[in-house]
Amino acid sequence: TLFPEGTLPRIVVATDGLETDGSLGAESETMQRFQVPVHWFDLGSTIDPANRPNELMVTKLELPPAIQPKIPFKTTTRIKASRAMRAKCEVQVEGIVETTAEHDVPRGDSTLEHELTIKEGGDKKIAVQCNPIDAKEDRFASNNRYELPVKVPERPKVLYIEGETRYQKNLAAALQEDFDVEFRGPRGTPTSVTEADKFDLIFLSDVPRVGPMGAEYLSSGQMRVLEQYARKGGGLVFAGGENSFGPGGWGQTILEREVLPVRLDVQRKEETPNLALML
Repeated sequence: TLFPEGTLPRIVVATDGLETDGSLGAESETMQRFQVPVHWFDLGSTIDPANRPNELMVTKLELPPAIQPKIPFKTTTRIKASRAMRAKCEVQVEGIVETTAEHDVPRGDSTLEHELTIKEGGDKKIAVQCNPIDAKEDRFASNNRYELPVKVPERPKVLYIEGETRYQKNLAAALQEDFDVEFRGPRGTPTSVTEADKFDLIFLSDVPRVGPMGAEYLSSGQMRVLEQYARKGGGLVFAGGENSFGPGGWGQTILEREVLPVRLDVQRKEETPNLALML
């Protein structure tokens, strides 16, 4: 409590009626809830309106509930001004200015929107700073800034397993635009669900079940890991190629039966001759 024990709670406010920080209305409701009488002396009545100092204040910064890296989003800034003025607003991430705009701010309360993109995940501090173009329009600069902490998730982690590593360049470049990618060769399939769970997506491209020398690229245990991983909600993508799916030896496996949405026993088309030979 703000009041020492055993004292009679009272608050006396001497004010010019201009808010410079926080909300007088909200604090007044709090005092009423705790039955604390508030008395005030209006200094504003002693000031000539023509000489009343101007003031600009940032009262709030609002952000979307879920911010993703590299995806643009809108910030909402709430401002209060004692008179109409022109102001310059900066939106900062970790103290670095990301976007700047000038606005015509009306007298009273107003709302401004700015578009922002955060490139990397992690714990961030997003702040908005609004200052009048004419510094004489503002009495207190200390209330022109509002800052919020926000946690931005890291980029989704992808395990990219390529059967033909010489062809991985183009797909790898596309994936790295938006994902944290780990590359492995055809033997790189996780051997446990714990290892697989480190990734948001496992991407197998043109991976045969058995290598050219007869050695298994994926054991039955590894296939079971992929099946359990997918059932738990992990992302699993199979990209075809001349060494994948049916030609790659995946028919009649647990992946065909339990995971893949297609059958791999490709039926051969019977060839019907166009000619008949009579002897």
